[in-house]
Amino acid sequence: MNVLRKAGLFIVIAILLFSLSTSVYSNQDFDYSDRPITKALCEDTAYTLTRGEWKVGALSIPFYPSQWQYTYVQYGLGDNLQVGSTIPQNVLGRPNISAKYRLPFNGPANSTLAVPVSLNLNLSYLGVSTNTGLVASWKPNERTGFHVGLNLWLTSYSYRFFNPSGYLVADYNFLSNLKAIGEVDLHTFGEDFLSIRAGGLWRVLDFLNLKLSSSVDLPSGDMSAWASLFLRF
Repeated sequence: MNVLRKAGLFIVIAILLFSLSTSVYSNQDFDYSDRPITKALCEDTAYTLTRGEWKVGALSIPFYPSQWQYTYVQYGLGDNLQVGSTIPQNVLGRPNISAKYRLPFNGPANSTLAVPVSLNLNLSYLGVSTNTGLVASWKPNERTGFHVGLNLWLTSYSYRFFNPSGYLVADYNFLSNLKAIGEVDLHTFGEDFLSIRAGGLWRVLDFLNLKLSSSVDLPSGDMSAWASLFLRF
């Protein structure tokens, strides 16, 4: 496992160095101005993929096989509607599908609303869960974004059938292609009721993004950190 981790880190460092040198010598700048983020560190924003656009995400770094089972693929059916699925889960007996629709909304300047929804089945014990909610995003200026969401989980394989949660996200562009992100999640289920995350996104190439994140759960104090790549094209 240590060999795999070292190999994964080596590949990531090589990709980053190559991408940085390419950006410097070609004077290209792959920024977020033309491509609002559809997902922060863990939570959705109200933005969607555009028509015909693809996103492949959660490519864990280093290459932990246990994490790659959560790799998802999303596709923009229209400029306001995207659909997706966590592909390995379908093979492992947990078929799933998700969608997000951006609502026609006339609010404050540069604000938007969206409704995410997902359906998950577990064939091993015939369980089903679904999630829906509402998320709002607002960009008060070119560099700053705020996102707030409410989620409602309904599940048949838990002693708590009804599980609401909420979150608040803020992002800030330090550079045109480098975004810092903070998340606060409030849970009504489990031992921990609060999760605080900090991290960032780097649009390394036009289609390649690197995500770094750290998290602490309260009141347990459990901490974690991870890195992943996602493709958007």
